[in-house]
Amino acid sequence: MFGLVTGNCPSGALELENKNMNEPYFTTRVVGNVQIIELFGRFDAHQVAPVKSWLRETCDSGANLILFNLKGVNFIDTRALSLLVTGMKWCQEANGALRLCGLQQPVQIIFEMTHLNRAFDISAHEAEALNSFQASPAFPTFPTFPTED
Repeated sequence: MFGLVTGNCPSGALELENKNMNEPYFTTRVVGNVQIIELFGRFDAHQVAPVKSWLRETCDSGANLILFNLKGVNFIDTRALSLLVTGMKWCQEANGALRLCGLQQPVQIIFEMTHLNRAFDISAHEAEALNSFQASPAFPTFPTFPTED
């Protein structure tokens, strides 16, 4: 199961402690006006509920720019994909966007097989994704971030 870690988190971050080393956790932080969630390990049916709760609370609070950093995710299932589609819908309904970055090859293949790579704005790196929010005229501006080469 998951437990909340409070001492080692950046200010405002939520981190789920990994009670079982086979279960992933996630962290959250804010950069500019963008809410970032970074997941680790498997993103599957077991992790959907806590991620959905965070996403719903975040959207309900008025935040409409969400970035899922999946660089630490090595597997994703249909329940997690469904949650991402739902989250994208919630953000769009609030005149915002949900974007993805850092897909590892196995996860990238799943997005390509399901053609969801056509539905999502996917960046290789977090800085690139953050800059893509700025490039869109519908979103407030914030500093440009250096991209990784």
